Parts: sequence; C-alpha cells; structure tokens
Amino acid sequence: MRTPLSSIRLLLAAIGLMVGIIATAQAAPPPTSYAPQAQAILDPLSQALKDLSLQNYKSALPVLQQYANNSQVKAIFALANLYMMGQGVDQDQAKAADLYQKAAGLGFAPAQYAFGGLLEHGWGVKADENLAMQWYGRAAAQDLPAACFRLGKMLLQRAASDAKKQGIAFAWITHASELGYPQAHYDRGVMLWQGNGTPRDRVEAYRWIVSAAQAGVGEARKLADQLASVLSGAERSEALARLRTTPMPAPMQAR
Repeated sequence: MRTPLSSIRLLLAAIGLMVGIIATAQAAPPPTSYAPQAQAILDPLSQALKDLSLQNYKSALPVLQQYANNSQVKAIFALANLYMMGQGVDQDQAKAADLYQKAAGLGFAPAQYAFGGLLEHGWGVKADENLAMQWYGRAAAQDLPAACFRLGKMLLQRAASDAKKQGIAFAWITHASELGYPQAHYDRGVMLWQGNGTPRDRVEAYRWIVSAAQAGVGEARKLADQLASVLSGAERSEALARLRTTPMPAPMQAR
C-alpha cells in the first residue's frame, strides 16, 4: 500500500525539502574572478538543484546521480526526496530509504531526520521506533529543530508517569522551541500548563501558546482562546507583557 502523499509531504516539509538544499548549495559564491554565467559549468550540482526547483528533472537527474555516486551528500539527499515523492522518477520508498540512510550515515542532519521518520512510520523500511529515535537523536545533536521536537515527543510518549523522563522530553521540546520551531512553542506551552516535565506555570504557558498561535499553529489559536477565559486578567496581561518585551524565537524552517 502506497503511503499517502500528504503524509510524506509533512515529513519532507519539516526538513525544508528542496528550499533548504538549494539555499545550502548556493551558500558559497563562485570565485570572483569568474563571470557569474560560468557558475553552472564550475558548479553543476548547484545548477542541478536549481533545475529541480524548476521541475527540470530530465536535466537534473543525471547530474545528481553522478554526484551521488561520488558520495556527495546533497545529491544523495535530493535523489532520496525524488524517489520518496515520485517526482521525475517512479516512486520507490525502499530506494528512497536506502538513499536517506546513506546520506544519514555521512552525517547529514536532514537525512538523519528523514530516515528516522521512515523508520518511525514503516515507510520503505521495517518500522522500528527505537532505531528511529536514535536517528532523530543524531539530527537533534546537530540542532535540527524538527528532530529535537520529534525526539522530545517520542520520549514523552514513553515517559508515562516518570518525572525524570518527562523532564528530558520537555528539555528537547524546549530546545526545539528556542530554535524557532512553531509546533514546539505550542507543545512547550501545553506542558507548562499541565506541569508535565516541568513546574506548572500558567503565565508562561499562555505566553508560549499565544506565540504558537501568532506563528500560525492552528490548534494554538483555539487553545489560546480557551485559556484566556480561565486566566485572570492579571495573568493574561503579564503573559502578553512578557511576549512584547522579550522577543520569542522567530519561526524557522528546519535546517
């Protein structure tokens, strides 16, 4: 059974998909002694990644395959995304998983996160939550916001009533929120409200949930309205004052 594309898109959106790859590939400008139009000749991988953004798969694929054969991690990762989505190639989740694993083994955090997602859900590989957490952990150690968040969520699911484990989960979700991951703003607020893994703090909880709502997290808008009716006027005012005077981490794409 083919995995719904909507679910795959959620996974790939969290790692920035092509936008992040292209931005990284073009981060270093070509030598100033060369004309800009020569960049495609000097840097065919960057050109191939640009072609992908324009859906020029026919021209991009041979270049990506050549660089992937030489263990160029961005090319391997880009190919994995294409096989996962079935863009320019026949969809093949098992092949995508192999490519993600290869890029992950080379230390590329987005691939580590993506491979963890495949292991968690059993897409193209046998589901293995323990192994998924290991790969999430490797990406989280490189400050990939989505990986920090997902690792925290999986730890929380396993924590039950263990306060120490809940605290570790809260620490990872907090780290993801400090890196600007909007959904982590929401979950941090919920944990603060419930006193789950951290002392209960109604004011800080409301502050983070409002921040998530401002960042576009749909469920946060509804919860913020519900909590506003429970909090005192003084608590609401304090939370909003903190939000104004202390800038919250800016929402960002997973990097």
